[in-house]
Amino acid sequence: MFKNSKLFLLLVRSPLPLMIFILLPAALILSSVLHFSLPFRVTQRLLLGNNICLLLFLTARFFYYLSGLRKKLRYGETAHPSSAALTSVIPVEQVRAELSKVGFCWNDSDSYAEKHDRGYFGTVLIYGGLFLLLFIGTWENLSQFSGTTIHGIGIPADLSKPGAYSMLSMGILASNSDLPKLEVTKQVFANSTYKKGASDITLWPKNDGKPIRTMIIGAGDPYQYKGFDIYLAKQLVDVSLSLKSSKDRNKVFYYDSVKLSPLWKKEGDYSMYGTFRTMDGYDGEAFYNPDNGTFKFSLMHEGKTVLDSEYVLYQYREKVIGDFVMSLEALGNWSEIHVVHRRHMELLWVGGIIALLGLLLRIVIRPQRVWIEAGDEGSSRVWAAGDEAKKVVR
Repeated sequence: MFKNSKLFLLLVRSPLPLMIFILLPAALILSSVLHFSLPFRVTQRLLLGNNICLLLFLTARFFYYLSGLRKKLRYGETAHPSSAALTSVIPVEQVRAELSKVGFCWNDSDSYAEKHDRGYFGTVLIYGGLFLLLFIGTWENLSQFSGTTIHGIGIPADLSKPGAYSMLSMGILASNSDLPKLEVTKQVFANSTYKKGASDITLWPKNDGKPIRTMIIGAGDPYQYKGFDIYLAKQLVDVSLSLKSSKDRNKVFYYDSVKLSPLWKKEGDYSMYGTFRTMDGYDGEAFYNPDNGTFKFSLMHEGKTVLDSEYVLYQYREKVIGDFVMSLEALGNWSEIHVVHRRHMELLWVGGIIALLGLLLRIVIRPQRVWIEAGDEGSSRVWAAGDEAKKVVR
């Protein structure tokens, strides 16, 4: 019969199909951790297709095992164990009767019996938990929204427009049309109250009516708005640095912006840090103390320090330091704000816990199954799987 065929057993019982679908995400994770290249390109669409196929597979298995709860025979008549059979002088009919007394159910041909056990429900929980886990994860992937907007004090940014973000990732079912406008009204650099800085923001409706909300958001402290988390990642400083030769003002070593981010731990009085590199191969470092507007720049060339000096903002137009003339052309203070569609982590935990409980139940309570054949001269041959079944048979 089809239910006992190798193909059917492979689809509903073997762990091999599950392992096939796990290979792709496992290879991607290992390539990232161990830093090796895969022979093929793993795209988001490929991962999504893999997850959907795995979800369909888990759904089929879950409903198959769930339907088995109402069946007389849950595990089915598969081949008996490869171990040697126990030969008994007791007639087959008597063995069947004794097993029936302790709750074993027989198939139509009375050649196979099994006892209902709670471990089978553990299998249902395993696939139910994995189904919930993957379903929520796939849905989150389809509806994911993660945007980064780098915004200064000034005109509000419309968070419902893709152009408001410097970095944007959206799932095919994602929508940000309900997001408001965001205005930064004040920026606070790292201090004793806000270790990584903070920003005063105002949320405005699209029709420019009354403000929705005015608040202070600290780094990593999200404000929840209609299923989205709006939070400050960090405060940034963007300074335009000019380095010229003091001997020949037409010779420019560097003329570009230097981007500084908060340090995890202060370097003396400096709380922000950035690096830059000139076209001539000079490696530079920049430190900034926003409390008093003091910068510190250093420049290395071929392992030697060729420039190391402080620069106080607005104190002078330019500063001559040895062979260099330094000036700061402009300074920008920016708030890096992230807008992320909130994930249902609680449901993911519930799915994982259900699957784990099912696995423990399945490990602790093993199936109790018996196969029987008539032997010579009224004897019987019996194979048993499970401690209780073996004990009863003996």
